[in-house]
Amino acid sequence: MTNQENFFHKLTFSALIILAIGIFTSVSFSALSHVLLLISGIFFTAKWLKQRDLPVKKSWWALLSVAIVCILSVISNWNEIDNPIKNIIKVKYFVIALISLFSFGYFKRDFLDHKKTSLILRLFLVATTIATISGLIALYTGFNPIKMKDACHATRACGLYGMYMTYGYGISLFMVLVTGMLFNIKIFNRWVPSWMIYGAFSINAIGLLLSYARGAWLGYLLAVPFFFFKDHKKKFLASFVGIFV
Repeated sequence: MTNQENFFHKLTFSALIILAIGIFTSVSFSALSHVLLLISGIFFTAKWLKQRDLPVKKSWWALLSVAIVCILSVISNWNEIDNPIKNIIKVKYFVIALISLFSFGYFKRDFLDHKKTSLILRLFLVATTIATISGLIALYTGFNPIKMKDACHATRACGLYGMYMTYGYGISLFMVLVTGMLFNIKIFNRWVPSWMIYGAFSINAIGLLLSYARGAWLGYLLAVPFFFFKDHKKKFLASFVGIFV
């Protein structure tokens, strides 16, 4: 590994640390990760174009298709949209994701180790859980102790976000990830202790429930059966039918 590659790997690692800490605590802080991933993404995308030494997964092509459809949808409705250029520019987030996948691929292959994996996972679980606890305190007292502001809503949990819907749908995705960790707890115990996973699951499940975001509830419930889809088709069908009923 060259010194140049080592530098850009550190940028990718820093971006992941920022996301782990900030994705549920500070939107503005999390935005810094976009800058870091853009820089490292450009470097590693250029490296991949020269060497082609990483497989491009189907998910990359799926995301590229989404970005193209977004652009085409704006073009096809050009006269109906107030500011079509502004909407096309929003595709930049998909572009950052597309090139950052090359950063993550090389990062996983050449730079990621046990210590870094453990640090990222622990920060993600702890920071998100603290955000949820602060939101729950705000729900019951009317004051968010970390934000030092009034609760964003009188009857719905918001975490550290300013909108309960943003929190509800975000924490739903987080709960899907933590549920996956529970189903594979022997694997994840290599990096995170069981009590931390169970604690994060329990506290954030309360946050999801008290966000009262029905779509987020449904999204979580419908996602869970797919953990069984690959290896346990009967469990998949049984859990899917049970949830549907």
